Amino acid sequence: ALVLCFVYPGFLKGDAEDGESYAAVTKILKNSTCYDCHDGSDGSKAEGDFDLADNTSVMEAVIAGDPDGSELVKRISDDSSEDRMPPDGKGDMLSPDDLATIKAWIKAGAKF
Repeated sequence: ALVLCFVYPGFLKGDAEDGESYAAVTKILKNSTCYDCHDGSDGSKAEGDFDLADNTSVMEAVIAGDPDGSELVKRISDDSSEDRMPPDGKGDMLSPDDLATIKAWIKAGAKF
């Protein structure tokens, strides 16, 4: 087992880095204003038919392995777009670090 630690550095950490887990992504989105409009977990309809509480809905906005081609990333990273999220007056754009975490999760395969 000791040899594995040297041969495969990720052996003791599990499969995903902290920034590549959906738990890290969920924490970011819940700490922002995203869930204010896109949380249908209480039975209400999420705006734009995009429900962050529904993995199927999230996957419709994500192309696993391709963060820059994913609609989710396009919406939360382009401050100049009229389709940006959050819309003007509804909250702040995500920080570059938060955006990097979301992109890392998608690049790693967008696993839940």
